[in-house]
Amino acid sequence: MSEQALRDGYALLSSMRFAIGLLLVVALAAMVGTLLPQNETKAVYVERLGAWGAELALALQLNAVYSAWWFVLILAFLVLSTSICVARNAPKYLREMRRYKEHVRLGHLRAMPLHMELPLQEEPQAGIARLQHDLQAQHWRVRVQQRGQGAAVDAVAPQAHAQADRGGTMLAARKGGSNKLGYIASHCAIVLICLGGLLDSGIWARVPVWLGWKTPLPAISAAQLADAQAGNTLSAATPAYRGSVIVSEGAQTGTAILPQSSGFLLQTLPFTLELLRFEVDYYSTGMPKLFASEVIVHDRATGESTEQRIAVNHPLRVHGVDIYQSSFADGGSMLQLLPQRLGRFDGQSAAPAQLQAKVRDTVVLPAALGLPGYELEVLDLRVLNVEDLTQTADSRLAVVADVRPAGLGSQWHNQWQDAQRIRRELDLRNVGPSVDYLLRDPAGQTQQFRNFMQPVDVGDGVPVYLLGMRGQQGQEFAYWRVPQDAQGSMQTFVEVLHAINEPARLQAAIDSYAAASAKAGTADVQQQTQQFAAHIMAIFLGQGAQTLAQTADALEPVPVGLAAVQAFIEQQFSAAQQSQASEAVTRILQGIVWALIEQQLALQGWPALDAGDASAQAFAQQTLVALDQAFYYPVPLTFILTGFEQVQASVFEVSKAPGRLLVYSGALALIVGVFAMLFIRERRLWIWLGHSGTEQAPQNVVLMALSSNRKTIDAEQEFHDLARTLFGVNQTGATHHAGDREQK
Repeated sequence: MSEQALRDGYALLSSMRFAIGLLLVVALAAMVGTLLPQNETKAVYVERLGAWGAELALALQLNAVYSAWWFVLILAFLVLSTSICVARNAPKYLREMRRYKEHVRLGHLRAMPLHMELPLQEEPQAGIARLQHDLQAQHWRVRVQQRGQGAAVDAVAPQAHAQADRGGTMLAARKGGSNKLGYIASHCAIVLICLGGLLDSGIWARVPVWLGWKTPLPAISAAQLADAQAGNTLSAATPAYRGSVIVSEGAQTGTAILPQSSGFLLQTLPFTLELLRFEVDYYSTGMPKLFASEVIVHDRATGESTEQRIAVNHPLRVHGVDIYQSSFADGGSMLQLLPQRLGRFDGQSAAPAQLQAKVRDTVVLPAALGLPGYELEVLDLRVLNVEDLTQTADSRLAVVADVRPAGLGSQWHNQWQDAQRIRRELDLRNVGPSVDYLLRDPAGQTQQFRNFMQPVDVGDGVPVYLLGMRGQQGQEFAYWRVPQDAQGSMQTFVEVLHAINEPARLQAAIDSYAAASAKAGTADVQQQTQQFAAHIMAIFLGQGAQTLAQTADALEPVPVGLAAVQAFIEQQFSAAQQSQASEAVTRILQGIVWALIEQQLALQGWPALDAGDASAQAFAQQTLVALDQAFYYPVPLTFILTGFEQVQASVFEVSKAPGRLLVYSGALALIVGVFAMLFIRERRLWIWLGHSGTEQAPQNVVLMALSSNRKTIDAEQEFHDLARTLFGVNQTGATHHAGDREQK
């Protein structure tokens, strides 16, 4: 590389344009890091950005902007560029601060916008002593220069002042020189902040991964933590890191989890944390009001153990590592789960004994459940769920209350909206415990579920069990609302669901409905009613495909449920007849469901429904809606939480950040520097006392000039004040003289 190329590279690196460009890129990257969630799973980015956008974001490491290699490289160049700039300009500015510029020529003073010249009314020596005293009293730094006769000749002065002066004294004063320190402080602040950011950017964990010394774990589980090797773990001597520690009550750990773009690394801590107790208190809205942990810190180096309390906003510092109370989680509660066969397809209704599983455990499902090869992974137990049940846009249970795809059968479903909406003021209620779990099929595909333990009154006229599901992490849960029967369970609905898949039981209900609805009619009327009801029910169950497929695309899925019935009505009736047809079909479906419910109650020996009871009507209506929603529930099996033994876990954030002192120092220097540059004006004042005029008529004159690094009204006002206090010249006269000069 040639010497000229090196000089050009140095000039570019130390230029202000280069540094500003880097600052702009850093600001844009920080904006992306603020708007885009950091260190989330790929599914979250797919949902927000789409498949292509998620791949691009992950490729550019936008999911971990502040520790991305390109962001660290930009910070390094910014530090280098600013450091060169400071090293090159700071000595010059420091020298400039100490200079008084007393050698200035008189013509230069007369060329300044703020200057005045008037006869001296006192002896020069007395005037010099007075001026020096008065200026020092106003906090000016003053230097006096004696000039001999003829030394002050101004060769470039205007014609009116071209004659030789007779010698005199120059008083040079300065004030506000620390304005230059503002420039140095602000630039040094950028260097300090960037250096601190580099130290704490996670580079100490990324470099070993880049060099192949460490391999991130793809996921974190109890088994993987136990099987972690040295190749997955950073030593306790790592200079800086930030991660999380999860400790269950009665357990202890000395390892932190550091998220990486390709997985997780483990960080050995210089101590182990043992959780004795975890305390949590809630507001009425369900938000945590206080959570704190009583822990025992076991020092690895000394073996000492000390009991400490860690709470929100009250961290603990051990060996340079700050321990913050971040959040809380389940620590491995033991759950009792009752498998409930839905039997939508094969009519099986056997319910085996309930399963026991810990949170974060994976259980292979017994073959008797009808899902061979499936695995159940328990994700979380939430004991408190405070929800807004006002059916507003902020109500999670209300907005996603239907498990069906959006738009499918929406026209028909409008008839049932009154049974699914709540029109009340804000209604925050604890809806009880819930369990989150995954079902993983033999191909590894997963579906996530959230089931509430207790029925919830969401305004459907009858309490409902909320069985939630979602396809991907980050999506909202959609809830299947299963009505609670008079016996306080969902068993009546489940048996009705089984019955519609058993031809004999379903036909018996249809016959019962036809007989009840055609009491006063002939046998032919009853037979026609029975045939039409059977046909409507077949369409509802998706068995009337030949009727609906005549004009439909063969590649489209066969509609089922209310969507299929609505399609049948639109196909078989004119627009003018559809409203009346919908009402008739509604009565048929409600009647069949009522017959199915009574059939089940009779089999169980329970009291029959009262047709005049509003709650019975609501139960039947919600049963029909739930039967429709059942077609869109992804598996014919769900797990009901029947009991649990809660184990709390505390989540701590551990941070070793030696660079924060640099960042704090840089922030302070930036505040001082910006304040100095904005609010401190550098001013320089020159006062010349000497002889002027001709040899025949010499006279003593005063020439005063003021310069400022910013031309403001304040500078002109200060000049007028100095003229008045030092020489008794009123503001009007001074302004007139300065104005004459500006006009020239």
